[in-house]
Formats: sequence, C-alpha cells, structure tokens
Amino acid sequence: MQWPYYSSIDVVNEHAKAFIFELYLDIAAFFKTYSGSTHFSVGADEVNLSAKNLASGFDFTWEFSDFVNYMNELNELINRSGYTMRMFNDFMGSTTFNAEINNFADNIGILYWDSPFNPNTGRTGEKTAPVSYYVEQNLTLYNCVQTNTYYTLRVTGDGSDARSVYNRQWTFYHSNEEDIYNEWYPANFSEHGDYSEDTDDVPASNIGGAYFMIWSDYASVNTEAEIWNGCFDAGSKNTGEYYSLRDRMWSNITKMWNWDINTTVSFISFAKARDSYGEFPGYGNTVYACSEEPKIPAATGSVAISPSTNHDNEIERLTCAECGQQYEEYAYRNDGLCSSCNQLTADQYQNETDVTNSLQIAILIGICLIIVAVSIMLLRRTRKLRMNSKS
Repeated sequence: MQWPYYSSIDVVNEHAKAFIFELYLDIAAFFKTYSGSTHFSVGADEVNLSAKNLASGFDFTWEFSDFVNYMNELNELINRSGYTMRMFNDFMGSTTFNAEINNFADNIGILYWDSPFNPNTGRTGEKTAPVSYYVEQNLTLYNCVQTNTYYTLRVTGDGSDARSVYNRQWTFYHSNEEDIYNEWYPANFSEHGDYSEDTDDVPASNIGGAYFMIWSDYASVNTEAEIWNGCFDAGSKNTGEYYSLRDRMWSNITKMWNWDINTTVSFISFAKARDSYGEFPGYGNTVYACSEEPKIPAATGSVAISPSTNHDNEIERLTCAECGQQYEEYAYRNDGLCSSCNQLTADQYQNETDVTNSLQIAILIGICLIIVAVSIMLLRRTRKLRMNSKS
C-alpha cells in the first residue's frame, strides 16, 4: 500500500488478502521459531487511498473503512500467531480520511513518527492527528518521531545530505548526536526540531518504548564501514560535517535508559566517555562480544540475493540508448530508455501487437473458412454416394 510509487494492495480483494496474509504467517513463524519475537510491526504508513486518488492510475477503489477492517483482521491474524501488532500513526490518524479511530483494535501499538507540525517550516498544518489524540484513546505509543530517531541515507536533488544540519528538505536535519543528547528523551514526542519549545510529553502509562531507525533509502551513499565508524559529508554541498552511526546510537540509546543525564553530564564530557568506551558490548571480536553466532537456517533454492548489492531504490543518472539524452530513474525501473523513448517504444510495441493480432485473426478466419469448405465438400460427397447406392 505504499504511496505513490508502487502498486497498492486491494484490501477488499479476498484473493489479494489471502496472499498477503500467507506472507505474514510465514514471516511470523520464522521469527517466532528463530528469535522468539513477540511484537510484529506491519508498517501501514503512507497508504494510498485509491478511491480518493484515481489519477494515480489504480483500477480499483476502496474507502477508509475498508482499511480499518483490513488492519483489524490482520491484527487478529498477528495475535493468533503469538504477537502484539504495531503500526505507524500517519494514516491511522489521518485527518483527511479518518473518522474511525475508535474502530481500530485498541491493542495495536502505535509507532508515532509523523506529527501535524512541519519542522521544516515551523508551522502546524500536516494532515495527521497530534500525539494527544492517541493518549485520549489510551493507546500504547512508541516514540519513533522522525526528527529525533531516524538515521537516513538519502541525498537531495542538489546533492545535500539528509543527515546535514543544513538540510531543510526533510526533517532529519535535527538528528545529530549533540541535539539528541541535549534535547530528546523517550517521553518527548515532539517533531519540532529547532522549534523545540513544545515537547508534546506523553504520560509514562502510554509509552511502550522508543525506536532508533536506520533508513537506507540510497544504500550506496556510504559503505557499511563508513556508516558505522563515521565519515565526512561527501555531497556536492560539502559542509565538512561528520556522520557517525555509532555516535548517534550512543546518544539515542543513552537517553532511552537515562533520559535526563544531560542535566548532570555535559555533552562534551559524555562524548569523551563515549569515545573511551568505543564499541557497544556485543559488537565485534571483544571480550564483551556475543559468545555464540545466531543460528539462522541456510537459504534454499538456486537463486540468492545479496542485500549489499540490491539497490533497487536508488536513483541513477543514465544515458538513453535510443536518443542519447541524460535522464534519472530508479534502478529497478531502468530499461535503458528515457521516458520519451520508452513511450515511443511502448506505442510501437502496441502498434506491432495490433498488427500481429489482426494477422492472427485473419489467419483464424481463413482456417475456419477452409474447414467449412471441406465440410461442405464432404457432405456433398456423402449425399452423392448415398444416391448412387440407392440407384
């Protein structure tokens, strides 16, 4: 149901639902068996309500109530598999479509990532419900506000890094280790970033926990070693900034366990202690490392996909094989042609298909006529033989 780039699941089509539910059951069984997981996040963010977006080219329609029914049915399936289900908040609390918050199952955990406040403009106006909306329903909330909990590999059209404090195209500019340490804590569900005077604190009774999320939108921006150990901004707007996943994780995770440590320990002192510790316990070949490798079953079949080389979501700059023009396209859509030539090719293919279909129809009609003619000849011959036998 991803909007607006990919195809949607028709949530009122029983065949589509059966297929998707079987996938969920397989995934649930795997993680229950090999890791003992008890919580299952099903996403459900940025949903395309195709009934309201027919211009997107979808050939089916459904209403928000269909989405509610689908999620509640999925929740029952996930519960029967031994999990508590979690889903993102943005479409569940959509102020454009949703008048049915009370119709969602009340045991679904809410992954709160998107608020009505736009930290890029400093104004409130996003079409999703505030965190207080879920507190009033006494739902369990998980803090994954994008301004504070995201580490995002993404580059803007002009080459700016999404992790940069100077970036204002997305909300991730505030996600640096010093701001997180000094300002964020799990009860603070504010997306205000630089406008942090409003904290949107949530009562402890409604907090299920907090997240630290890594989004590899453009997976090849940096190598794994660069991401973990740290690297300087390599964008066309080189700011000299230093990005370290490890340092970000130290800040977020420290504040999850000791939410007000910044009131007694300055960030400078914290950073010195952090650097002296180095890696986390359990990371790498250290005395604190895990003593046993996780037992994950080997893949079967003849085809293996390496996640490190599967960059389907990356945008590539390419040269059209037909007209020679430069164009940009997602890797998974790349067929070597720009959109204009692609359309010409599609039109040509359609014309060729129409001609082929016409020829096939003509041949079929000819064969039918031959069969009819032969049948008539045989019928006449049979009658003649009967007449001769009578005489």
